[in-house]
Amino acid sequence: LRDLPKALGLASPTRGRTDGAEYAARLGRAVEEIGAAYPSLLRRLERELGRAVAAESGAGGAPAERAEADADLPRRLRREAMRLREHAAELTLTQFLEAALRTDDDRADWRETLALPLGDGLPADRWNDDRAERAEARIRLLAHEMARLRRLVDSRATGAVSSKAAAEGNGASANGAANGNGAAERLFEDWRGAMARYTPQEHQAALTLLTRLIEPAAGPPRPRPDA
Repeated sequence: LRDLPKALGLASPTRGRTDGAEYAARLGRAVEEIGAAYPSLLRRLERELGRAVAAESGAGGAPAERAEADADLPRRLRREAMRLREHAAELTLTQFLEAALRTDDDRADWRETLALPLGDGLPADRWNDDRAERAEARIRLLAHEMARLRRLVDSRATGAVSSKAAAEGNGASANGAANGNGAAERLFEDWRGAMARYTPQEHQAALTLLTRLIEPAAGPPRPRPDA
């Protein structure tokens, strides 16, 4: 009789007259707002996931094409998680990829499954506004880290294919390529071990440096020697 009318911007019935119809109308709007808050949060997470993944993958297209892609978002995330999970070292990224692998469970909303690692293990129905904003920022960071790890894994796979082709071509070239690929393998494994001991900030800095070392820097083409 005191707190609820005050929260609705009305006088308490114990301290004066309260318009019953206005009280009922405001209370009804508040109940509707509370009921819509959780579904709205899940839609908000879905939109942010779709935008972040599309931005890091370079996906574009018309609004209708993006809407169609969003409907396929859980399957695309599962596919990415299957590729990247064994290579992930940072804890939050590992937990997110493991959650993505569980999004095919029909007993739970896939957005609620992904919300757990985004909220440090706290279910989305217990979040406040501050935690929801932090989860959106974490989505963007994780999408960026997934894209970097994907490039690293692809670079590794390309190196393995190149080594095999060189081995089939000639023995001398194959030895050099195999040695180089072996060094890349050792570097990759050392990186995985080190990442497990890093804080998220240290992990981001190390990942940036490693990507620059592995990906060849763009530059002017080298002049070809005269015949």
